[in-house]
Amino acid sequence: MKLLTQRSTSRVALLMVLCAGLSLRVIAQSSSNQFWPEIEGYYSFDPKLRLGVMASRSTDGASYNSIEVGPTLNFFAKRFVRPVLTTPNEAKNNSLVFGVGYRYLAGINQAPENRIEIDFTPQVPLPLGLQASDRSRVDVRFIEGAGTSWRYRNRINLQRTFTIQRFVFSPYGQGEFFYSSSSGSWNKTTYQFGANFPFRKHFDIELYYEHDNNIGSTPNRVNAFGITTYIYF
Repeated sequence: MKLLTQRSTSRVALLMVLCAGLSLRVIAQSSSNQFWPEIEGYYSFDPKLRLGVMASRSTDGASYNSIEVGPTLNFFAKRFVRPVLTTPNEAKNNSLVFGVGYRYLAGINQAPENRIEIDFTPQVPLPLGLQASDRSRVDVRFIEGAGTSWRYRNRINLQRTFTIQRFVFSPYGQGEFFYSSSSGSWNKTTYQFGANFPFRKHFDIELYYEHDNNIGSTPNRVNAFGITTYIYF
């Protein structure tokens, strides 16, 4: 009886080890660690209107060989009486920002996509030098072989500027939630933590970490480190 119990225990332990190994393998297969480089340039026609152009590795692509490019037109509805953040980005110095953009996404083993982006972002200064923003965006997506769909995205951001002697930086935290018409559900969430490092009046470097949860997609978990260079004219 004792020998039988030992054998049973050994078999259960072996089964648990095998299950754990398979689970770790599945997790490894469904997770992806990525690096997202990006560059954005902006030209201001006047204090209320600017044009931006961006190029980056696509954050929607599973392959490093993906690309995302396109322009955006921003309209600033109302400027803060006194800006809260120290930044060359004029969009963060206005209480309401509208945007209309176009994106082309492509990559190896990824169907090309043409996308129209429409968004508006109210921003509110808070006590302690904080600034909050709540961006609502609609992506109208034309994916080759998959027809037309749309996606609603809501992003909440909290940011503050710190100055240590001449060193200025603005750390932030944000969360974004995605609703997809093709699945009829909230199928993606992202959490991002980073900081902006302005350099004089025309440059800004952003470093960040982002974690994505994607329901029904592969990979369904993404951990990404990103660097974005902003140039302002």
